[in-house]
Amino acid sequence: DGGKNTAEGNLDFGEFTKALGTFCFFGKEEMLRYMFAIFDLEDQGTILHVDLLELLTDLHPDSQGPVTRALKEVDIVEGGKMTYDEFADLHVRFPFLLYPGFHIQDQLRRKFLGLKWWERKLRKYALVKSQIQTTKLNTDKIDALDEAKKARADRKRERFERRKQQALESQSTLRRTLIQAQMMADLLM
Repeated sequence: DGGKNTAEGNLDFGEFTKALGTFCFFGKEEMLRYMFAIFDLEDQGTILHVDLLELLTDLHPDSQGPVTRALKEVDIVEGGKMTYDEFADLHVRFPFLLYPGFHIQDQLRRKFLGLKWWERKLRKYALVKSQIQTTKLNTDKIDALDEAKKARADRKRERFERRKQQALESQSTLRRTLIQAQMMADLLM
């Protein structure tokens, strides 16, 4: 089967490399989302409190004391659920709870290609990402300017048609001449 026996937990080299690269490229936010998504399999936006406890047990197999003390400050109830925002807030309040996940990422970076290599790649990635965002912002600004220009042209055309109609309907030669002068001024602007 070409080594792709993933149903039994085996990865071929390409799959391993892709998974490793993705995991090591995660920033803080992506790591938190990844840890949350491990238990939010149906993409509901929530995880069960029991799943959080399972994650924390996996991350802290030998030191449950600090975890237990931290969780006493969190309202963990049987059958209860937690949103991603609550999960992220938990990390802000008790960073040591999810630290082992970040530590694993750091160790993988050290062992595979070294920290300096990953730092260079992450800086380059951040630069490319910011350039894409800047390009998007510039494109959005250009689109907004184009829309404003079109709106001005539409208003000018409406004003011209309105004045043309006023000139045609006017009985006064002087008024008709003034309206025609305004129309010519609009055309020159």
